[in-house]
Amino acid sequence: MDDHSAAVWRLCRALAPPDEAEDCFQEAFLAALRAYGDLADARNLRAWVLRIAERKAMDAHRSRMRRPRPADPVPDRALAAKDGSDPAVWGAVR
Repeated sequence: MDDHSAAVWRLCRALAPPDEAEDCFQEAFLAALRAYGDLADARNLRAWVLRIAERKAMDAHRSRMRRPRPADPVPDRALAAKDGSDPAVWGAVR
């Protein structure tokens, strides 16, 4: 972890949303520690942990896209037209 933490941090800062870079960094190392026992070839640990960090950053972007976004406020004119009392709407209909 110590050998590659600076590179992983830079990658997370570059790829992840700004407010989620630290979470991606931590999640990348947690995932790497969980998977280390099953690692078949440990010759290039740097590339392996960087790939994990890259995927965590992509997950953060996907997660952000699935979150609900606030709706735009409905203008008062649209609300007035809904009940049929807006003379401008009736003028356009005529």
